[in-house]
This record gives sequence, C-alpha cells and structure tokens, in this order.
Amino acid sequence: MAEPRSSSEPDRSPPRVGPPPWYWSYTLFGASASGLSPILLPVLVAAGDGAGQVGLVMAALNVGVLSAPLWGMLADRHRGHRPIFFLGLLLVALSLAGFTLSGRLGYRLALALIQGLGIGGVSTMASLFVVEFEPRQEWTRLISRLQTLNGIGQAAGTLLAGLFSRGGTYAAGLWVAALLLVPALWAGRRGLPAASERRLLPRSARQAIGTLVRMAERLSGAVFYAIQRPSLEYLFNLVSAAAAPFGRFLSSWLLFSIGSSAFFTFYPLLLVNSYGIPLWAASVLLAALTAARLPLFAPSAALCRRHGSRAVFRAFLLIRGLCFLGLFILVYFRGAAAAALTITLLSVMTVAWPLGSVSATELSAALAVSSEGEAMGLFTAASAAASLAGALVGGGLAALLGYGSIVALAAACCAGALALARWQAPGPAHS
Repeated sequence: MAEPRSSSEPDRSPPRVGPPPWYWSYTLFGASASGLSPILLPVLVAAGDGAGQVGLVMAALNVGVLSAPLWGMLADRHRGHRPIFFLGLLLVALSLAGFTLSGRLGYRLALALIQGLGIGGVSTMASLFVVEFEPRQEWTRLISRLQTLNGIGQAAGTLLAGLFSRGGTYAAGLWVAALLLVPALWAGRRGLPAASERRLLPRSARQAIGTLVRMAERLSGAVFYAIQRPSLEYLFNLVSAAAAPFGRFLSSWLLFSIGSSAFFTFYPLLLVNSYGIPLWAASVLLAALTAARLPLFAPSAALCRRHGSRAVFRAFLLIRGLCFLGLFILVYFRGAAAAALTITLLSVMTVAWPLGSVSATELSAALAVSSEGEAMGLFTAASAAASLAGALVGGGLAALLGYGSIVALAAACCAGALALARWQAPGPAHS
C-alpha cells in the first residue's frame, strides 16, 4: 500500500489517460439506478396500486438516501470509502431484484428503503473519491467527467426501460437493472483510491478542520435532538446554520429539488396522463435527451470557471422555472402544435441539467463549513429530502387534482429557489 504523500511534495506520477476503471462502475450504476429504475418502478407500482402508492414507495426510497450524511461521516472517520461504495451497489442490486417477487406494500416499502440506503452510499462515495483524493483545481474537470459517464449509463438505461415498457415486461426490466450491478462491482475493484493515499494537509489545518467537523456534528444532530428535547440553544444553532452561505445555498437547492423531484418521480405517468405521450415514447424521449446533454458537462464546467458557480446556478434555475411554467400551460392543450412545444420544453429543461449539476456540486464543496465528506453527504441528503417531499406531495396532488398539478408545483418551487439564490450574499466566483 502506498505511503501518504505530503501536499508539499510535487506529484511526479504520470498523467492519467482516460477515466479510471471505477468510473465505469458508476456508469453501470447510472444505467440501473437512474435509468431503468425511475421509469419501471413507478409504473410497476401504479399498475396495481395507483398514484398514492407510487408516492409512498418513492418516498421510502428517498428516506433511505437520507442516510448520505452518515455514509460521509463514516467514510471520514474510518476511511471506509471502498467498502461503503461496494455495499451500496450490493444493496441496490438486491432491492431491485426483490421488487419482482411480491406486490405487498409493506414489502415494497422495505425494499425501497434498502435501495435508497445503497444509492445514498454510492452517490456520496463517488463524489468523495474526487473531492477528497484529488487536487482542488481538478475538481470541476473530474466531477464533470464522472457525471458525463454516469449520464451515459442513465441514457442507456432509460432507452432499455422504453423497450421493456413497450412490451409491458416491467419485472424483467428490473431484473436487468439488478444484474447490471454485478459487472459494476467488478469494475469498482479497479482504480478506486485507498484511504492512505489521501493528500495530507498541514497539521494546523487538520486541527482546524477537526474542530469544524465536531461543530458540524453537533449541528447536524440538532434536528433529531430537538424533536426529543426542544431547547432555545438548539433552535438558535439551527437558525445560525441556515443563515450561513452553505445553509442558504442548500435551502435553495432543497426547494428547487422538491418541485423537480415531484415532476420526474411521476414523469412516465405524467406524460401519459397529462400530455398523451405513450410510455415507451416518453422513455425513448428521455433517453435521447439524456444522451444529448452529455457533451455539455465539460462546457458547463468551463462556464463555472469563467462566470462563477453562483451565476451559472441562478441561470439554471431560471431556465428550469420557465420550462415548467410553459409545460403547465400546455397541460390544457392538445394537438400537434402542443405536442411539439411539450417536447421542445422538455428538451430544453433536460439538456440544461449539466449547468445545475456541475455548479451545485461545486458550490456544495466550496461553501462547506466542515469537511467535504459531510458537505457532500448533506448535499445528497438535501436532494433525498426534497425527493421524499416531492414524492409524497406529488402523489397527493395527483390523487386529488390530477397529474397536471405536479407541473404547477415544480414551477412554483423553481421561482422560490431562484429568489433564495439571488438573496445569497455575493462572493468569489467559486465560493
């Protein structure tokens, strides 16, 4: 095992050619967890139980993803990055296969929770392998490359989901999603950085970070402790954390993600019921758009370097909000022209995703008040909390007012997120 290298020593290792092998593991993970599962799982549940049950199952999945801060904390404390990554892949594979064996709600809720635990672990570790083991000046480039390969997997998985949807073989599609993670486990064994190779900071910096980590641990436990024993001190700590730049950014991301998660949780059902687009066509469309946005991760990273991550993030929120507003209006129209406009708006909002993904990931690390591990964990957890809220609220709205109300929710959340993002105090381009 290689000895730790001081940050003051020059890096004499040969330049890396192509992505590390473990990046392809994350590609297969994207095909399974971000491509096949989000299309087939809601349809499989809705086929027998309706929109309300879909919301509960997807909410349980996102409760599991809320474990992301715990995974980040465990990785930082015990240097368990690799075991957590492999365990997450295994949990997702087992849960996807299990969904095909029974239709009981309690059983499916438990499996969804397990799948969420796995997704939280894999997603958090993938980001940590970049921000904790690579130089800061390389973060943007490596994050964009990682997300590009994950997007390739998502596009391929979504296309496969369209094929399974056309034949109505949803269970077979979930089995394929589970089996894809077997080669992902093999690919993940090659090239993952070991904990001892982590770049070291000066002792004074490590002591300062350790102090901040302990403070963050107390703050992160404030919500759960306050439920059991309310006190003004803990409420004050929560308000202080929310007022910090990282807290304001996370609030903006949380609100945006609630609306977007509600829309994409019910995406296959929404397009069928509100826009008259067949399920297989909706899957193929999403696959094509996911593939079309792949070349834009690197330009998005360049825009962040040139104009600052804050400005790029705000521009992304504006684009998404206008697209959701247009889609809400189109809920009440039919015909060839309405269908063309629907596809156009879906294309713009999907292709624009790299702007938000790259800028938000970089902001979460740059604004962190403690270690990058906990910051990435909180960022992933905020996305999961938003997905949880989006699934529950979206399911309730769809049951009461129809699927079109989900689009109105998404537009309103984008508007609120943009207002919060503009309220952030100005700062350096990448802070």
